[in-house]
Amino acid sequence: MKSVQVNNIQAFNEALTDETVGHIVLLNDLNGDITIQRKVNVDLNDFTLSGNLSMQHTENGTVTIGSGVITGDLSIDTPNATVINHADVNGQTTIEDVAENTFDNSGELHAVKFVDPNGGRLINRNSTAVGTLVIDSPASITLSGNFDMITVAQSMSFILEADANIKEMQAEQSVSVEIVASPTAVIEKKPEDFKLVDYSIETLNQQKLLRQEIVKLNALLSGDWNDEAFVESFIQQLQQAWDTFSKLPDTLETRRLGSDLSKLNSAYDNIPAASDLQQAFDDFVPTIREATSLNGASLEIPSLQDQGIYVYSASHDNIGDRFDIPARPNKEDEVRHILFSIIFQKGHKSLQRDFLIHIPYGTAEITFEALELGDRPANSDYVTSDSFEFDPSNGSILFTEGLTVGDFLSSSLIPNLSTDYEVFSYMNHADSYVKESYDAVYDSDVISERLNVIQDEMISDEMTGYQEVTGGSFVFDIEKKELRFKGDIKVWDLQEALNSIEGESFGVLNFIDVHGPEVALASRMQLIHKESRGIRLFMSKNSEEPTPDM
Repeated sequence: MKSVQVNNIQAFNEALTDETVGHIVLLNDLNGDITIQRKVNVDLNDFTLSGNLSMQHTENGTVTIGSGVITGDLSIDTPNATVINHADVNGQTTIEDVAENTFDNSGELHAVKFVDPNGGRLINRNSTAVGTLVIDSPASITLSGNFDMITVAQSMSFILEADANIKEMQAEQSVSVEIVASPTAVIEKKPEDFKLVDYSIETLNQQKLLRQEIVKLNALLSGDWNDEAFVESFIQQLQQAWDTFSKLPDTLETRRLGSDLSKLNSAYDNIPAASDLQQAFDDFVPTIREATSLNGASLEIPSLQDQGIYVYSASHDNIGDRFDIPARPNKEDEVRHILFSIIFQKGHKSLQRDFLIHIPYGTAEITFEALELGDRPANSDYVTSDSFEFDPSNGSILFTEGLTVGDFLSSSLIPNLSTDYEVFSYMNHADSYVKESYDAVYDSDVISERLNVIQDEMISDEMTGYQEVTGGSFVFDIEKKELRFKGDIKVWDLQEALNSIEGESFGVLNFIDVHGPEVALASRMQLIHKESRGIRLFMSKNSEEPTPDM
């Protein structure tokens, strides 16, 4: 690539149009704005550009701006190139996107805005500190050199090299910031919630490599998705990136990288299907054989292998060209509902459609309905009746007045109701008192436990976890899964006492009354699985009260 000398804006722009020119040198001061859209080195040659300089291109390599003065703004958008700057910039320097090895500055910069979504490295070799640096990027930023004021606009992480010297850091709003600092790096002032953390060099290197892989994968999204070899390579690289991610410790930067990988998954999923695959998928309408027979009903699965399309059911009852519909319910007022999913696949791309098959008692016709995306029921196999059914809008359980808890637990609405589930009510009213017949359910960010509630007049202040409260006292012991109490204690007073313990961070403690089979069902009762936290709300079919969102 040749070097040319210019003495006016017109000559500069003419040099830019010559693809053989790789280096432009000023012979005097220039007036005007310059936009560079390919990889070209610019040597101001200690002259002044009275205007703005913008670099916008995607070529690989390194670009250099020679010493001089830019009176306006400097804008850098070179995602695949490192920029080395020796010029003084009187206006704002905006780094929109640069390569991983980043923006290397020896000039005097008054104001810098770093918005590169992929993060990077900002080196200030000038003895004069960068006046203000605003970082509006979620990615990790590595800093080297002197900086007066750094303002953080969103949650992110810093890596401070050995010579980093920062007078002050601040935030525009409430953000989470992690700082990995070399032992000799200096931060004179920062917010208390900007956390200094210590991660290994290996972790930082792995995060850097993963960032580079994500950039490469994003570039591949514009590739040829009809090329199976290309698709296979993309999938392998994406899986390798996820494998790398899985080995990283939980940090702000790791979470951001995980978010970027999830976006890549979504982008891959949204790549359009081949037209013949999409057409076959759109044209499919289920055909049910023996729809009015007592036994032997099945749903046809089309064979399209001669078109290179593989069609199969996600159900274990799929046998070749059919899906065997399960047995009918046992009671006259019952309807069994089965989720049926069918998948059309060609090459790397698959499309799935969900149907709900309705199987009535006896020989009444078996029917189906297509489900919209996101409308999959919470249960893939359930039975409704005149007495019990699910509210399709939110999954709550609708029941007929006059029925008991025992009637529900002996119904067929959900498999294993009588053995695996309980019906309860929350006892958190202002006038509710703690009772030994209640259970306590404790939920925090990390655990969920069911605690036995025990009335114990022998508890004392010598016991770990002892707390006095209006009307009595209690001992909260999460390890033994117990809550012991004495006296007459209101539920609200006990909850408030737990939340006010200095230096502790408690979750939520609720009291529940588990109902026996003889208790009449009522709206607002709830269903819980004994081994999980899943809850459904009961609402009477006769109630005029709107069913709340779950």
